[in-house]
Amino acid sequence: MQPALSIIIPVYNASQYLPACLDSILQQSYQDFEVLLVNDGSKDDSADICLKYANKDSRFRYYYQDNAGPGSARNLGLTHSQGRYITFVDADDEIGDNPYQNIDFLENDAELSFVQFPVIRRENNSKEFQMIPKRSEYLCGRNEICREWCTGTGKILVALWNKIFRREAFDDIVFPIEYHYGDDAYVMCRILPHINKIYFSEIGTYYYYRREGSIATDAEGTFSENLAALYLSMWRLQMVLSMPGLISCRSNASLIYINRIVWAQYHAKTESLKEFYQFANTLVFPWREIFFGDLSIKLWLRMFIIKIFGVKAYISLIVHLKKLLAGLRAT
Repeated sequence: MQPALSIIIPVYNASQYLPACLDSILQQSYQDFEVLLVNDGSKDDSADICLKYANKDSRFRYYYQDNAGPGSARNLGLTHSQGRYITFVDADDEIGDNPYQNIDFLENDAELSFVQFPVIRRENNSKEFQMIPKRSEYLCGRNEICREWCTGTGKILVALWNKIFRREAFDDIVFPIEYHYGDDAYVMCRILPHINKIYFSEIGTYYYYRREGSIATDAEGTFSENLAALYLSMWRLQMVLSMPGLISCRSNASLIYINRIVWAQYHAKTESLKEFYQFANTLVFPWREIFFGDLSIKLWLRMFIIKIFGVKAYISLIVHLKKLLAGLRAT
């Protein structure tokens, strides 16, 4: 009998945290699931832990691949998944408060494409932060959903792991393997234009751990996080430009993208941002809308500089000013 829910977990050198992650799934009241453990070439004891759970419980299925990144691991998990619904968990995180009960909303509403549930971030010092507040509301209409996503209010979280999707949402979806950052954002930008209804649930909790040694907290974490945000802003902007119903979002999305290049360039060392500059140079700005619209004076001046001197000169100017101010603060 096929399970209702497929839980896909990419695993890479996660032996320290993996048992707690898997136990948190087993402790939930909802039990009609399969767990696809995809070992992405781990060099620690992750494989032994995966096999232990797979041998003890037939709902846990183990797969191995040479190290190719989380996107490739998720693709493998999707290929072998059998559930009507799909969700994801990172191997160093945990779940609580029965989030998979949210499947009831999907079962009772054929128009609903996914349910999002609350997230609590836990830091190394055990501090907790409510990333996604508890709410109970629907968001309907393709343009409304995409407008909410593209304005970057944070209502729709970029991550995939606090959502339960209908399997059909991943038709023709392939996780990118060429990007080191932001594969969640890439996939969300390709799913959202094709759905008409989502639900924000107050049921369940995803515990996201921000740990020492993770991408977000390593020595290059500042650049890594800015690069992930830059990819997100680029894919959001591409989505805005492709949808006639989002014309009103174009100037704001363009400026967000350019300012993300500024921040990434400011924190970059030897990394190349060539592809981002190339895309920025292809942008056609709605100048009449910008200059006669309701932008703040600060944003209006920034767009005026871009209009007169071009994108590259604007970025160079802002980066130079930031470094100059940082130097003055240091003295």
